[in-house]
Amino acid sequence: MSEQTPQIRVKVGADTMASDDVRLPGDTRFQYAWSLDPTTDTVVIDQAKKQPILRGLISAHAEGLLAAGIVVNGKNFKCDDQTILRLSSMAKQAREVEATGASWSQNFITSAGDEMLLSSSDQVEALVRIVIGYFVAVIAASAQLQENYSDVFDQATDWPLVPNLSSASLAQISSDLPTFFSGHVMMNSVTLGNGTTYSAANTLDDYEEGAWTPTLSGATTTTYTIQEGYYRKVGSLVTVQCKLIINAIGDGSATTLSGLPFTALNSTFASACGGNTVYWGSIVTAVTNMTPIANPNSASVNFSGVNAASTTAVGSLALFQNSARVDFSMTYIST
Repeated sequence: MSEQTPQIRVKVGADTMASDDVRLPGDTRFQYAWSLDPTTDTVVIDQAKKQPILRGLISAHAEGLLAAGIVVNGKNFKCDDQTILRLSSMAKQAREVEATGASWSQNFITSAGDEMLLSSSDQVEALVRIVIGYFVAVIAASAQLQENYSDVFDQATDWPLVPNLSSASLAQISSDLPTFFSGHVMMNSVTLGNGTTYSAANTLDDYEEGAWTPTLSGATTTTYTIQEGYYRKVGSLVTVQCKLIINAIGDGSATTLSGLPFTALNSTFASACGGNTVYWGSIVTAVTNMTPIANPNSASVNFSGVNAASTTAVGSLALFQNSARVDFSMTYIST
């Protein structure tokens, strides 16, 4: 009998790298990078080589998870390109047969040698989605852990749940899918266009979109006919759209609109971040054009513009009164 490689606990200094036992891969990247403490059965990693070692272990663990794959009715599905290709081909065949009005069923032999009867294109397509979904989730978790390679990682909390569909019939598989995936990959940040090296300047750590409500600054008695606002935030760059129609201005500001979804950068540069007013009507000041401008360190907007008698833009135009309408889009840098 060949001697088994002992399962060992990996430590970096005084910190345990993984809460579960791991195996050191037989990879030359790990040669001379560690030493075994026989009294504690612990591998101590050379601090200078910690980063590639931990990243290698994390990558190897991800490969192991994908090789183990998912479980459906007790059958293992290896999450690799061959499984996806075979299932996709079977789904196409099933759809073609079902399109003629005939029923379809076929046995699928998994990579583990298990035989499973599939009886509809919906079942096969559901399997394709869950295999791809688990593959993407594992790769995303691996990338995140490698970015934060000094952190302790735990199978139960840092890696995606292994899909284990235990329904008696594959007819249940589609409704079981949301338990494991909802079409999202969740990561704290993504570094783009910088090879394999982390760089803050190349890292996207925020994306958001939604609605906001434009209001006149200081307003407590103003009433509105329409208040519509939408935004999209990529990193610190925010783009907003607005449609505002005043019913009765009451005590609202004639110059300033509030309610931006994010505070503008606290810099005079913020005043250079403007946009385009696509429609205005029934405003106080007659202008030939006007531009919305985000106020520094504020979630408010003023408008500059040119009237027919001037060659210089006027800031903080008086615009809002009863029945005034302003539609605009604007991009600005947030804090």
